[in-house]
Parts: sequence; C-alpha cells; structure tokens
Amino acid sequence: MRMGSFVATLGVKPQVVTLALDELLNRGMPIDRAVVIHTDDSIDGMRESVGRLREEASSYYSRLDRPVEFRFVPIERDGRVVSDILTEEDAGAAFRAIYKAVLNEKREGRVVHLSIAGGRKVMSVYGMAVAQLLFDDDDRVWHLVSEDILRREDRLHARPGERVVLVPVPVLRWSMVSPVMTELVLREDPWEALKAHRRRVEIADRIQLRYFLEHELTRSERELVELLVSEGLTNVELAERLHRSPKTVANQLNSVYRKYRRYRGLSGRVNRLRLIADLREVVLGRSS
Repeated sequence: MRMGSFVATLGVKPQVVTLALDELLNRGMPIDRAVVIHTDDSIDGMRESVGRLREEASSYYSRLDRPVEFRFVPIERDGRVVSDILTEEDAGAAFRAIYKAVLNEKREGRVVHLSIAGGRKVMSVYGMAVAQLLFDDDDRVWHLVSEDILRREDRLHARPGERVVLVPVPVLRWSMVSPVMTELVLREDPWEALKAHRRRVEIADRIQLRYFLEHELTRSERELVELLVSEGLTNVELAERLHRSPKTVANQLNSVYRKYRRYRGLSGRVNRLRLIADLREVVLGRSS
C-alpha cells in the first residue's frame, strides 16, 4: 500500500488544514505525513495559525493509531521568508514552494492529497497548476467548503455528527504519462518544468504533423502541400509548377483540407493559410 501525504496551503485559519486532514483520515486514506506551506510565521495571524498547528501536531496527530508527521514549509524569496502574497514575485515564490513540496513527495513514490482551501486565492491557482504538472491518477486535489464550521467557531476538529464537506477538484493533467517517468521529476523549478513540458508538447506535435504529411497523404497530395507551404503559391501557379490543371490542384487541396481536419480533430474549417501556418516548420525542416 502506497502511503499518502497531505499537502496544504495555510492562511490564518488553521482549521482549514485540520478539518480537511481529519476528513481524509476518516475516509480511510493512508496518510502519515502533512506538509503545510505558509508565509512568515513571525507575523501576527500567521504566528498563531502555525503555532496552533504545531501544538496540534504534537498533542493530537502524533498520538493517532497511524501518527501523522507534520512538516512546515515557509515560502521564501531571495533568502527571506515572504510576509504575504502581494506581488508577482511573491506569487512566483509561492508557486515554487508548492511545486517543490509536491515534487518531494512524488519523488518518494507517495500519493499526494493537495488541499487548496487555505491562504490567498493565488495559492490555490498555482496549486492547480502544480497538480496539472505533477499529478498521477491516484493523486487528488481537495477543497474544503464547510464554511459554516469555519465561521461559527474556532475549533480545529469537527464534533461527532458534524458534517465536513470536502470536495474533489477535477485535474486536467497536461500529459497522460506519469511525471515520474519523464524529465519533469528532475526539475526543481516549476518555470523550468513548464518550459520542458512545452518542449515535449511541441516535439509531439511535430511528430504528429510529420506523420500526417508522410502517411496520411498520397504522394501527389504531399508534393502539392510541400510546394504550397514552402512557397505560398496560388492554385494557378501550383498547377503550372506541377504540370497539373488548376481544377486538379483545387480538388487535391480540398482533399488535403478534409484529411487534415479529420486527423487533427478540428471543428472549424481548414484553409490554405491554416495549412501553411501549421505545416511550415515540418515542411521546411524536412526539405533542409
């Protein structure tokens, strides 16, 4: 059985962390580690929030049948702990902190349960981006919607019979391949991971386009497309260069458009401008 890690962003309400963690434990999730990401805990509000969680980790979670170890991760930028998420640079630091926290758990082969209910809203946005980059099928993003409990009292745990609403958030992963099986797991910085992901997508797209050109088209259609894309000629000019009639060129282009639209799963029309734009790099690279 793979053990799980609960990763949570923290604001000034520590019960956002404890209520979500308790609910997951009540559902039987095998979680034995909690990673709490927070801003500067020397500042009022966050000091009390982190302090209460540390106390609860020692007095409550360490004494469960399956103890939960707590780890606290401050958000740092330029060698200092960020006091609040107020600037683009602060938000970038939060992104890096969430990314590295999740990445560390993934490198250990652990299932990650990411809670995005605490802290500034931008932290939940970056949390979703991290999930899209790093999550596997078994990982989950959760959002706590039990606002009545949070507002009503300052308790860290729900009473017996009190309902805690914790909902899963769908994650549209950027790749069906596990990130642990790719170079993404080697990236310490999320921006570098994003660049690496874009390169992978671009390479995969070029492979698909090359396959279309070489295997989905007839030899005659391929000759026509390569000349069109490389030189941007009119139908009459294409006909003259290829020693075909303009009508034959028009019919072959319409056939190519239909094939391309079906191959790429496009809903809109395909025309010569779209074809030239999409295939230019593949055609010019193939001819060089």
